[in-house]
Amino acid sequence: MQKKIQTIYKQIVSRHGLTERTQQSDMLNDCHKAMSEGKIALLESATGTGKTLSLLLSAAAMIIEKRKKGTSERVTIATPQKNLQKQMMEEFNKYIASEKEFAGIKIALLKGRNNYISVAEIEKLIEEHEEDEEAKAKVDSFVAYVDRMGGDTDLVENEDPDQIPDFVDVQSLALPISASSAKNEKYYEQAKKEAADADIIVTNHYMLLYSILNPKSFIPKDNIIIDEAHTFISNAYSFLKRTVAFRSTQFALDKMLHGLEREPFRGSKKLAEDIKATHAQIGMLADKITNGIGKKISGNIFYIKQCGKMNPLRQFVDMSRIVVHDLVTALDTIKKAMDRHRRQYGDHTLNAYAKFNDICEACSQFKNAYKDSADRDSYYVITFSDTLDYPSLAKVTPKIAHILYGGLWKNIKSAVFVSGTLADINSTYEPITKYRLSASFWHVKNELGLNIKKDISFIEYAYKKPFDWKNVRVFLYPDAPKFEIVANGNGVNTAMRKALIDYASERIIKSITEGSPAIEGGAMALMAAYEDLNMLAEMLKTGQKKRHIVAQSADITTSKCVARLKRAPKKTMLIMVGGWEGVDFPGKQLTDLFIVRIPHANPEDPQIMSRRMMTTKRFEEQADYKSLRGKDYSRHMRFAQKASYLGIQTEDFWKFRQGLGRLVRHENDSGNIYIFDSRIYDENNEYYKYLKREFKSIELR
Repeated sequence: MQKKIQTIYKQIVSRHGLTERTQQSDMLNDCHKAMSEGKIALLESATGTGKTLSLLLSAAAMIIEKRKKGTSERVTIATPQKNLQKQMMEEFNKYIASEKEFAGIKIALLKGRNNYISVAEIEKLIEEHEEDEEAKAKVDSFVAYVDRMGGDTDLVENEDPDQIPDFVDVQSLALPISASSAKNEKYYEQAKKEAADADIIVTNHYMLLYSILNPKSFIPKDNIIIDEAHTFISNAYSFLKRTVAFRSTQFALDKMLHGLEREPFRGSKKLAEDIKATHAQIGMLADKITNGIGKKISGNIFYIKQCGKMNPLRQFVDMSRIVVHDLVTALDTIKKAMDRHRRQYGDHTLNAYAKFNDICEACSQFKNAYKDSADRDSYYVITFSDTLDYPSLAKVTPKIAHILYGGLWKNIKSAVFVSGTLADINSTYEPITKYRLSASFWHVKNELGLNIKKDISFIEYAYKKPFDWKNVRVFLYPDAPKFEIVANGNGVNTAMRKALIDYASERIIKSITEGSPAIEGGAMALMAAYEDLNMLAEMLKTGQKKRHIVAQSADITTSKCVARLKRAPKKTMLIMVGGWEGVDFPGKQLTDLFIVRIPHANPEDPQIMSRRMMTTKRFEEQADYKSLRGKDYSRHMRFAQKASYLGIQTEDFWKFRQGLGRLVRHENDSGNIYIFDSRIYDENNEYYKYLKREFKSIELR
């Protein structure tokens, strides 16, 4: 069958004027082998290899092969970003569907509910503009356009923006997160029906993870392809973590107030007053826990319970118990008031209500921290920001391997994990053939629980880069101010952040205004945190007028940022936190990439701390204490801590490499990369070694 697949591959390449690459051909064989023979493939595929076509072609070939043997197989492809999902659909329809060998194979895209337009909101829009003939004509045309796009909000916003009237906000037309009537969910139901009937379902990581918890999910889990697999680890931890910030609870109440104001009903005024009173009460509880605990502990995190063991600092535990009890009581009281009016809510209020419900559920779960029945594999913590004005409650799961194994991998027939960055940070790449390399994938196997499955074999390869990054110059700044997060740093962290942003903004402005070096096309700054982003955006907006600064925010999403740069690359500069991966700017759309700070995980993040503690604890339990006393035991524990550190650092390293890849997508792409993080300039630093290995031109400034 592999010879036939290769023949079809060559036909597709020839017919569509593509470049035939040995790496793509090898990857196609490896993916097909994994799916047809029931294996797990871990594949690192560099930018330009053509992984999307390889994945789709191998999936289609396996389905046809099994059909000829009288069995029916389905494949789920999970990829995190919407633009990657769209690319999957486009490449299938362009390259695969047109091949007679694959006639009859159906593909469908399924997103979460609130990615589809609400029929009720469309009906309101029509009603609001019935009297104005000009506006009515625009609305009618828009409704027809929505129908053609299948009610997908992303397609509606980006396929033909000219079809959207000035007075329409597409996102405000989206379905609420919570379920509503079948009529209202027409487009979502349509997408689900198409997915249930499809041979290949394209979805996102979270929808696949949600299928673990939802036994009624129709997403097939026999043959799974995880695209951008390096993000699946962090997405799984995020999905299984429950965090409630006091401020986000107040924001949820603000959204309820906004919904009630927009969609009033009898009794809504009294409900709004009760919500405002609860809002104020939550503010007082936040102050109480900050003054009583946050200002008295060392560090910005307080562990209430670690793997079943209560913190010995009893006075702080008791105070947190009282605050959590009062918070849950306040939320329960206002929720009961909200429940009485639920039938009267419009879609905006329903959406806010659904988010508030999630917060109430998370807070109720957090009460378990004070019970003996608390989950012994979880950590219950209270976190505080540097400025002590953002207290949060968090239940974190430091080990997800067994959850994922039981929910996804235990009964799979085959799986393919692929990404441009998947090998361990300290992996060596040894040639097996001219274009295949061996690599170490210990971290991804360990974190995702793949090594628990003993009844399946692995295919593990990296592929040689299809082209060198010879047209890219890298500028390093060894004298830039260092930024290292200090535990309980308060103002120290803020001062270090400001010093680095000041330094970076001065040099970015110089590049824009003086052309030193000149920015030829589009420009983008990748940021490690929103605090950095907001600070830099403000400085660039006031420090120069040549480029329009587009900063990512709750209103300006990743897709909107990408669209704005593509419309006017020479006049625009993006500042993004979410642009490290999954965004594509071919040619001169992006020629200058600024990395202000390497994206290291926050060492005080409760998830990161808990994962490190769990790794150390696991090694400690496995140790033979009699033979590992004294120096031997210390060395063993140092190894445990290093293993945990390398695991987290591998994920940071993946993100950094993905960020660099935003600039170079094709062989003839050229441009400049500016890295203002001085920590990178170290001969023993894995990041610096990588830059020296991959780039021909590195200049110190």
